Amino acid sequence: GALSREEKQQVREQIAFFKQFRAVFQYGTFHRDRHGNITQWTVVSQDKRTLLVLWNQERMTVNGPNDILLVPEAEDGALYEVLSRPQELELASLGARVARKVAPLTNLSKNPNATVSASMEHYLVSGGLLKYAGIKLPEQFLGCGFDADSRILGDMGGRIYLIRKQ
Repeated sequence: GALSREEKQQVREQIAFFKQFRAVFQYGTFHRDRHGNITQWTVVSQDKRTLLVLWNQERMTVNGPNDILLVPEAEDGALYEVLSRPQELELASLGARVARKVAPLTNLSKNPNATVSASMEHYLVSGGLLKYAGIKLPEQFLGCGFDADSRILGDMGGRIYLIRKQ
């Protein structure tokens, strides 16, 4: 079927993001890492000032280990700003029980395309921290305790991080 107005806007934003970082995607150095349930793809710009990281989990696990954003490609002694890319998630894709807890005022039967904004993450960290210890990411939402800082990913969920050297 046809895309909704909101979906068309999301596609426009995705295209704009790609165009903004086309040189990084096209000419950067690509790295792939796997840590258990997590696959991480990192692209480093030729000047090594911009890193784009796709952090993706295969399946959501209850009481699993802490989620860590570890970027071995970061440089010791550098300072980095880390931002998560804005993301809208369809409530229906989370399942009815979860969706009711995330947005109790949303009636999915009346608005099947209802969405929720993923929490924004913003960090200013040293290259050594990114490279050797990583950033402990906020807890994922697993069905209860939702708040504005909760990360919502689900199975095969992911997030893109824009990392820029300061």
